Amino acid sequence: MEQVYSAKLDDKLKQLHSLRHDMKNHLIVIDGYASQHNDKKIHEYIHNISEDLSLTNAVDSGSHIVSALIAEKEDKAKLQNIR
Repeated sequence: MEQVYSAKLDDKLKQLHSLRHDMKNHLIVIDGYASQHNDKKIHEYIHNISEDLSLTNAVDSGSHIVSALIAEKEDKAKLQNIR
């Protein structure tokens, strides 16, 4: 169980690294639109990012172990089309 948790933690750290990279790129795009005074594009871009973020669900129970267990069960349920 410890190895599974460690592997999941490593995966989450990789996801966090990827998220930081993506956020940096998003900020560059938004800054580009801002320098062009293109408020409509900024609004559209932020709206698209917000929609993407609403598709992800982070589990935070206050306990790393409980959160990892819930996330694992959630992943298994999704694979079996269980809400």
